[in-house]
Amino acid sequence: MIDVMTPHTPPQVEPPDWHHCASGANSSDPVGCRGVVVASYGRCLSHLDTDEKNTYLSTLSPGDDLDLRATDLSESLLDEVLSEFYDPTLRRKRFGEVDFTETTIEGDANFSQSQFDGEATFYLTRFLGSAKFNDTKFQKYISFEAATFLNGSFFGRAEFMSESYFGNLEFKSTAGFGNAIFRGHTYFFDLSFQEDGYFANATFLGPLEFTGCTAKDVVDFSNAAFHSTPKLGPLIASGPVDFSLATFEAPIEIEVASTEVTFRRTRWKSKATVRLRYAKVDLSEAFFEYPVAVTMKADRFQKDSGNVMREAFHPSLTPSVRLTSVRGVDAAHLVLTDLDLSSCIFSGAFHLDQIRMEGECTYSRTPHGVRRQGLRPTRWTPRRTIAEEHFWRARNHASGISAWRGWTTPGLSVQPSTPSVLSATYRQLRKSLEDGKNEPDAADFYYGEMEMRRHDKSRPHGERTLLWIYWITSGYGLRASRALGWLLLAVIATMVSLVLWGIPNDTKDLASTGRIAGSRLTLTSEKPDPAALKVPYSERVTTERFEKALQVTLNSVIFRSSGQDLTPQGIYIEMFSRLSEPVLLGLSVLAVRGRVKR
Repeated sequence: MIDVMTPHTPPQVEPPDWHHCASGANSSDPVGCRGVVVASYGRCLSHLDTDEKNTYLSTLSPGDDLDLRATDLSESLLDEVLSEFYDPTLRRKRFGEVDFTETTIEGDANFSQSQFDGEATFYLTRFLGSAKFNDTKFQKYISFEAATFLNGSFFGRAEFMSESYFGNLEFKSTAGFGNAIFRGHTYFFDLSFQEDGYFANATFLGPLEFTGCTAKDVVDFSNAAFHSTPKLGPLIASGPVDFSLATFEAPIEIEVASTEVTFRRTRWKSKATVRLRYAKVDLSEAFFEYPVAVTMKADRFQKDSGNVMREAFHPSLTPSVRLTSVRGVDAAHLVLTDLDLSSCIFSGAFHLDQIRMEGECTYSRTPHGVRRQGLRPTRWTPRRTIAEEHFWRARNHASGISAWRGWTTPGLSVQPSTPSVLSATYRQLRKSLEDGKNEPDAADFYYGEMEMRRHDKSRPHGERTLLWIYWITSGYGLRASRALGWLLLAVIATMVSLVLWGIPNDTKDLASTGRIAGSRLTLTSEKPDPAALKVPYSERVTTERFEKALQVTLNSVIFRSSGQDLTPQGIYIEMFSRLSEPVLLGLSVLAVRGRVKR
C-alpha cells in the first residue's frame, strides 16, 4: 500500500501538514481519517486541498497499490486518481492491491479496461452512480461482499482469474455480466437484483455457487456456459429466467421459483435435476446426453443455512409447474414429475415412447357437460387429452356451434397438427405410459389415437367406417357403459322380435289325430309347422312367449343354442343375436379390464 510515512514518497516532495486530520480536529467526521496518526494519503484523499492532492497524485503510477478505505469520493476525484494508473503500453489502467472497504463513490465509478494484478476488495462499498468494470481483468482474489450498487453495475467482458465473491449485496439497478469469464471459484450468494440481472454469454470455467438470490425482473443466463457448477439456486425471480442456448458440462441441480423459465435449445452434457415452482417452462429443442429430470418442488426453497426463502408471488398463483413445449427434443433421457402438461406441445419431439412421466402429471381434459349440435344433444366422453387435439378441434370445427365449445383455441403462432401426426403422438405417449405400468392413463391416449385415426382423411374409407362402428358401439373398447347400453338394447330388441315373429303358434312337439274304421284305430302324429304363426299380434304378447324369448336371448349372449323351435324369422333373429350380443358383452369386459388393469 502507498503510505506517506514510507520511502515510497519521492524525496524531493515535502510531506504536507496533516495536523487537521489528527484525532480531535475531525473527530466527528464519519468517513474521514480516524485515529491519532493518519495512515496514508489515500485514506484522507477527500480532505486534501489542491496542492496536497496533486502531491498525492504524483506518487501514483501504473501497478501501484491503492488504499481508499472509508473515503467519500466524487466522480471527478476518482477519475483523477484512476487516470494516474493508466499504462500506455497495455492501453489500460493497471493496479496492484486495491482496497475500497467502506468507501462511498458519489458519481460514476469507471474502472473499465482495467487490470488488477493484486487482490481487490470492495467490501461495503457504496456505488451511488453506475459501476463500470467492462473489459476489466482481475488477476487475483476479488470481493464485492455487502456492496451496494444504486445505478447499474456493468462487468461486460470482464475476466476473473481467481476467486470472486459477490455476496450479501444489492443491485438496485441493472446488473450486467454479459460475456464475462470466471476462471476461478465464483460465489454469488444472498444477492438481491432489483432490476434485470444479465449473465448472457458468460462462461463459468471454475466452480460456481449461485444460491439464495432473489430478483424482481429478468435473470438472463442465455448462451452461458457452466463447466463445473454443482448447483444453481435457489433463485426466486418475479420475472422470467432464461437459460436458452446455455450449456451445462457437469452434473447440476437447478432450483428456480419464477413465473417463466426458458430452456430453449439448452444443452445438458451430463445428468441434471431441475426443481421448479410457479413456472411456465419451455424445453423446445433442448439437448440431453444424460437423464434430465424436471420436477415441481412442493415445498418452498431453503438457503444453505436452512432458512426458508420468501416468495412474493401473487396469491392467485399456485406452485404448480406448467410445461409448454418439448418440440424438437430427444425425449429418451427426459423425466417429467408432477408437472402440468395440459398445454404442452409434444408434436415434433423424438423418442416420445421413451419419455417418462411420473407422479401426478396432469393433462388437458375434454369439455364438460351436455352440449347441443342442432337438435341433437352431444356429450364429450371425459378423458385426458393433449393440447394439440384441442387446437385441432377448435381450428377445424365451427366454434360457434355449442357442441364444439370448450376446446382450447391455439394462438396465432401455433399451427395445429394433422390427425395423422396426432395419432402418432398419442401412440408414442401411450407406449410410454404402458412401459411405466400406467395402463389406465394409457387407455385415454389409446382413445385419442383411435379418434385421430378415425378423423384422418388420408386413411381408406373402409378403415374409417370400421373405426366409426368400433367407436359408436364401445368407445374403442374403452367405454363399458356404452357397450353395455348397446347390449341391453340388443337384448330387448331380440326379445321383442322373438315375441312378435320368432315364437311359433304351438310349442307341442307332436300333434296326433285318429280315425276309427270298424274295429281298427288309426293315429297320425304330426309336428306343427313353425312357420304357421297365424296368431293375431294382440295375442302374441304373452308372459309365456316373453319367457321363451328371454331363454333364447340369454343363451344367445353366451353363444349357446336354446333348442327352442322357432319360426324361420326367429332362426335368423337368433343367429344375429348369437353373433352380436357376445361381441358387445366382450367389449364391455374389455373396457372394464382397460380401466382396472395394472
